[in-house]
Amino acid sequence: MATINAGVEPVASPVGAEVQAAPTNSLLQLAGALSSVNSELKPTLLQVGQEAKDRQDIKAKRDAMATSGAAFADAVSSGRVDPTRNPWYIQQYEQSSAAIRGQQAVSSIIDDAQSWAERNDPAAFNAKLTQAIGEAGKQFTGLDQQTGFNAVAQPLLQQAQSQNMAYNTTRIKQEHDQNISTLATTSIISAMKAN
Repeated sequence: MATINAGVEPVASPVGAEVQAAPTNSLLQLAGALSSVNSELKPTLLQVGQEAKDRQDIKAKRDAMATSGAAFADAVSSGRVDPTRNPWYIQQYEQSSAAIRGQQAVSSIIDDAQSWAERNDPAAFNAKLTQAIGEAGKQFTGLDQQTGFNAVAQPLLQQAQSQNMAYNTTRIKQEHDQNISTLATTSIISAMKAN
């Protein structure tokens, strides 16, 4: 008789079935069941269950950083990460590694954007930047990877848009001041010639 790991739930996705960590674990489930027998046990067991999940999250984040954001399957196959079936670890690893790779991809796009012709037109700049980041995001498949990518992409996009707006505000003010200075100089020269 086959058994299903109680720690994972299949989730439908456009690509196929995806394994997603359940919102609970065996310790949290035990805490819920025992709370009806002895309500004093529930807070302690809930805390123990949450601490176990938190430890896995910390380890997964640390491992993702140590592998420079390598995908979980690649990190396991290269021996840089120990194989595991712990769904909370895998979920956090995928999110963290995608955030690392996403940070690198988006930062590279933003660096390149400083030389775009659209830089002087905020609307065109924002459209091109949003499209380029959206294209970069397509490499992040699966819910956990998309979550990790979106966590870094959105703030970086907003920061780049704000910086571009500030650049254009400064540029326009400088052009305005220079135009006024040129106009004043031209007016003075014209008035002197007229006298």
